[in-house]
Amino acid sequence: MLDSATILGITGTIPTRTSNNLTVTTINDTKTIQAGYYPNSFTISVPSSVGTNLAANMLSSATVFGITGTIPTVSVATNTLSSEEDSIIIPSGYHASSTTITIDPTKVNDLNGSNIIDSAEILGVAGTISTRTTNTATITTKANPSAILPAGYYPNDITVNIDSSAIADVNSDNLLSSATILGVTGNIQEQTSTNRNITAASQVEMISAGYYPSNFTVSIPASATTGLDANKMLDTATILGITGNIPTNVSSNRVITH
Repeated sequence: MLDSATILGITGTIPTRTSNNLTVTTINDTKTIQAGYYPNSFTISVPSSVGTNLAANMLSSATVFGITGTIPTVSVATNTLSSEEDSIIIPSGYHASSTTITIDPTKVNDLNGSNIIDSAEILGVAGTISTRTTNTATITTKANPSAILPAGYYPNDITVNIDSSAIADVNSDNLLSSATILGVTGNIQEQTSTNRNITAASQVEMISAGYYPSNFTVSIPASATTGLDANKMLDTATILGITGNIPTNVSSNRVITH
């Protein structure tokens, strides 16, 4: 009997309760409803905001309070990247297990410092090829007709030239006609080295200008000077270094008196 009623002098002990709506806001939230008489109905509910957040934050495989989650469960097979622009799309959702993404090892065999310039780093590998700033080289002597350029990467063209002072005498007047040096062909004609004889006083042997590859002799043969004898020449004459022995006397009239 309600505590508000008395029958035959007996007052009831069932308490009369006030009906109040209740809201559960957390998973561990506990509401105590006291024993007694509730003259009006009341509601125990979960706020609508909880339901909205529940769907967006729950797996699609779960249903709570009649609300099914919207987060899909996905799986991505272990995959390999094989080129510079290769990519793998990882879908949004819940990944129940880890996934391994690797680079195809056969595609990075040449990925080492010796193939990369020293100002670059690729996939954690720093280059070791030296970057050079030298852009010119000069050859200065015949004894050392080369210019050494150290190994490395040259970002600009290299100019190799010959020191002009070292080739000042490279001109046609200093070169044989059979030679071409640095694009210059000589003017000096090569002549034939041949021994020659002068056999007459009127004979002239012309030695042409040019280059003679070996020595040669111009001489008067003994046969041409057979008659060259001091006893056959006047003492006033010297021919080819020989002075005559025949005296030259003064011609004058003379008188014989006896």
